[in-house]
Amino acid sequence: MFLSKSDEETTANRKLAKHLVQNWCRAKFNKTTSYLPEPTPCVYEVNPLTNFKPEFARRYRRSREVRERECFERIEKKMSGLKKSNKKKTLQ
Repeated sequence: MFLSKSDEETTANRKLAKHLVQNWCRAKFNKTTSYLPEPTPCVYEVNPLTNFKPEFARRYRRSREVRERECFERIEKKMSGLKKSNKKKTLQ
């Protein structure tokens, strides 16, 4: 460690000493030579469907179908009324 920090050493020796110290430290402290962070494993939790009751879904679907049917009936009634009023009146 001293040789890697010493100003009196040549650059080649300093680099070699630094390299040796880093390799020894990495092996001693169980570190990898990669400087990139290791990816952490992703853990996905699946939340169960709680408070889901199929009868409510069926009831909602039926009520929606009834509302749509009533809406279409009203539209058909208005359209038939418009068709009747749009007929040409015969001249007398």
